[in-house]
Amino acid sequence: MPISDIWRCPLKSVPGERVDSAEIGAHGIVGDRRYALRDCTTGLGAGAELVDVVDLDDRVIEVVTRAAMRAGGLRHRAVYLIVQSTSGALLVHQRSFDKDIAPGWWDIAVGGVVAAGETYDVAARRELAEEIGVSDASIEPLGDGRYDDDPTTADARQDDGTHYEGIALHVLGRVYRVMHDGPFTFADGEVIAAEWVEPLRLPIVLAERGFCPDSLAVCLPFLGVLGTRS
Repeated sequence: MPISDIWRCPLKSVPGERVDSAEIGAHGIVGDRRYALRDCTTGLGAGAELVDVVDLDDRVIEVVTRAAMRAGGLRHRAVYLIVQSTSGALLVHQRSFDKDIAPGWWDIAVGGVVAAGETYDVAARRELAEEIGVSDASIEPLGDGRYDDDPTTADARQDDGTHYEGIALHVLGRVYRVMHDGPFTFADGEVIAAEWVEPLRLPIVLAERGFCPDSLAVCLPFLGVLGTRS
């Protein structure tokens, strides 16, 4: 098979970069998650991540690549996992500066985009293992939420904590709770810092740092009723 382009994609949620050459190992380009060969007829990368586009009733409309979903601001599914210690502290983390949305921002939930054909529960377990290295914990579904933001109709500024700058984001999310005291590992590079925040400190921390507004909108209603361990 002739190869037209080679792209490096070290994280699943970054667009990648074209390279002239690369070291190839048994599992693809060394340091990457997968081979990044681009089909010149379709324009898609081999093994490109696919996402279900859904309507407001969570019915699948079409399947597109993650890049196309981001570019078009298309409504998709996502999972949000609230991680709490047995004492009730909340795990917050800082996102990698290589993320395709909100690079370097803080987040109150672990999670991410549900892949095409994937259930919410399967996606939740996958994200939990990928982002913080936890695969042995029970996940408790708490409920569903929705986030809609369009920079053409909203004052999209990071400093007000309610919007993403210049990005249309439409999400149907499912929220879970995970009780776990750690330790945690951040092997895939998507998390660059993490810390426990006690419930009484949470409003102060939220006011001091830029947090992902979709996580705040979807998860805070559940945090308000969770409190400490029940």
